[in-house]
Parts: sequence; C-alpha cells; structure tokens
Amino acid sequence: MTKIITNYLLDWNIKSRSGKIILKFKDAGSEEIMEDLDYETFSALAHVLGKGEAKYDPTDNSIYNVM
Repeated sequence: MTKIITNYLLDWNIKSRSGKIILKFKDAGSEEIMEDLDYETFSALAHVLGKGEAKYDPTDNSIYNVM
C-alpha cells in the first residue's frame, strides 16, 4: 500500500558524508526515517522528492512521483 508524502526533511552531514531523510505522510503521526545514506542515494531521493507529489511504497522501499 502506497503512502502519500506530505512533507520531508533532508539532513546531510558534511563531516561523516552521510545523509538522513525523514518522510512525513498524509496519515497523521506516520513517518519513515532513512539513515546512513551515501551521496548518490541521498541526491537521487532528494531529486525525486523535489519534483513534488511523491509517494512511498513500503513493500519495496521505493519513492516515486505521480505525473
């Protein structure tokens, strides 16, 4: 079951060169935290989230846009 992403927080640590993304969903109080992301993964996810109207599928741990 996909979840609609309503808000997100991007956190890149320059010293450790790792990122964290916190996803907030339409379901109140529901969130997903992705930690210890390398630069390529962090950048790709940030790009997808930046397009807007993103959804998260927890069954295969993927984020995608609805166009």
